[in-house]
Amino acid sequence: MGAAKELAALGLSILIADDKASLGGKLLLQTHKFFGSEADCYAGTRGFDIAAKLEAELRADSRVRILANSPVVGIFKDGVAGIYENRSAYILREF
Repeated sequence: MGAAKELAALGLSILIADDKASLGGKLLLQTHKFFGSEADCYAGTRGFDIAAKLEAELRADSRVRILANSPVVGIFKDGVAGIYENRSAYILREF
């Protein structure tokens, strides 16, 4: 999510496909508070709160499209990804 945020800030269009309803991966399992700099790495914030904050920022950015509940089921050598969008329809997206 951090990479998507940085790339969108550079003006790139971003597509995030995630097999879960919420973004965050392992951050969603982190209940401890992170150490370090508040400005650089969300010190004092729990992982699942960091995930929620980053997801909200990404959803607010018009350059980012999020496909939740949409596992990527194939990456092909011609630059296409197969995605099972919303677990109901198979779509192809160029990358």
